[in-house]
Amino acid sequence: RRASQGLTYGDALAIADPFNVPDVVAVAPELGRYTTVTAGKRDALPHVRGVTPEYPHVRNWEVALGEFFDEEALETQSRVAVLGQTVAERLFPDDDYPIGRTIKIGPVPFRVIGVMEEKGGSSFGDQDNTVLIPLTTAQARIYRSRTLSGDYRVSVIYAQAVSEERMDAAAEQIAELLRKRHHIAYRDDDDFTIISQSDIISIFGEITGVLTIFLGSIAAISLLVGGIGIMNIMLVSVTERTRE
Repeated sequence: RRASQGLTYGDALAIADPFNVPDVVAVAPELGRYTTVTAGKRDALPHVRGVTPEYPHVRNWEVALGEFFDEEALETQSRVAVLGQTVAERLFPDDDYPIGRTIKIGPVPFRVIGVMEEKGGSSFGDQDNTVLIPLTTAQARIYRSRTLSGDYRVSVIYAQAVSEERMDAAAEQIAELLRKRHHIAYRDDDDFTIISQSDIISIFGEITGVLTIFLGSIAAISLLVGGIGIMNIMLVSVTERTRE
């Protein structure tokens, strides 16, 4: 893996081009880290994600209050933010409608324009403990992370396939495109990882299978220990009655 390369915003734009990846209909790059966010005397440590306007659609995540930012906010590097439910409740516990309020991400002030609907927790943590801001704003004002070529880095690129049947084909097209862009000749040298929903389901299935075997083993041991205990009690009782 080339330490100086990684995924870039240019990679996301290339994947979004239908001439490069015809089986992808939408792309949402993300640049995120855990960063301190404050509002008055209250603070939180959410996952601050720089994203694009396509993010809610690709991630199937709706806005509960207010609105999500648009292309104009992305182009002008606007200091606007959309809060997850956990962050909104922590920073504004007495305000059911925090739209228009001001928060600070590090030293930089942002205006709250929306609150996302509750998504709930998962094995990856609390998904509502997040703040969403324009990707360009995150790149220019918060993280300032560039490659040696001058392109902005991103943490992950979400891609939506045209259909479930074309998901594997889309993954292969993306892999071939990234190998070409990153000048990778062999698959073993890939400096990226592609994970599809079917891969995630398969991983959870394997974890569930291991847990089932583990719990079954514990139940068997418990039954064995319980059986030995009952056998000992009955043996003592029979011995006492024999003496009588």
